[in-house]
Parts: sequence; C-alpha cells; structure tokens
Amino acid sequence: EETKARLQARLELQQQKEKERKQALQLKMRKRQELQKKMREKTQASLARAKTKREQLETKEQERVDKLRKEIEEKEERLRQRLAEREKENQRPSTTKKTSKSSTVVA
Repeated sequence: EETKARLQARLELQQQKEKERKQALQLKMRKRQELQKKMREKTQASLARAKTKREQLETKEQERVDKLRKEIEEKEERLRQRLAEREKENQRPSTTKKTSKSSTVVA
C-alpha cells in the first residue's frame, strides 16, 4: 500500500514536471513569436519610412528638373525673340551705317 502511494506520488511529480516543462516551452515559443512579430513590424515600418523618403526625394528631384526645364525653355524663347528682332532689323533698309567697334589687344 505504501509503495503504491509512493509510486503514485512519483508519477504525479513526473506529470507535474512534464506539465511545467511544456508550459515553459510554450511560453518560450510565444515570446519568440512575439519577438519575430515585433521585428517584422519594425522592418515594415523602416521600409515604409525609406519608401516615403525615397518618394519625397524623387518628387523634389522631379520638381527641380521641371524648374530647370522651364528656365531653359524661357531662355530659349527669349533668344528666339531676340534673334527674330535682329533678323527684322537686318531686313529693314538702314539709312545710317552701323559702325562695328573693334577691340584692340595690347601686347
């Protein structure tokens, strides 16, 4: 009877230890999963920030390119207008001769 009681107690102790081991393992797995989830979220947030920053830089660069293109187009238009004005002046018969200024180089 006493041996049976000791065996029963030992069996219950083993079962309790096994149960605790399983709980500890589950806790460890749950913590690992939570950590992995946190890391994924951090990575996703970091990627999202990088994407946003890249898009902002691309937008800024495109605005700069557009501004430069507009400036070039405006300069080209002014040059075309000046050229057209000069051609018009050259087409008119001139009553006075224009004298060209010559520059002298001092050696």
